[in-house]
Amino acid sequence: MSVARHEVVMWFTTPQRLREIADEMEKFWRTAIPGQDKTVTTEWGKNTELKILVDQDNIKSPGWMA
Repeated sequence: MSVARHEVVMWFTTPQRLREIADEMEKFWRTAIPGQDKTVTTEWGKNTELKILVDQDNIKSPGWMA
């Protein structure tokens, strides 16, 4: 037996909203340390919750991007 799940989430937004999210992420990114969690935004739909988080795997060390 095999069980598989496939979902496609389409999130409609504006370039301005994407820029706001990117600005918030960049502000946090400059001082983030490895393993420090940050949910930048959460968007809700009727049956879906979309969380956009900082990519922990790409943080090298405290303030590395400054």
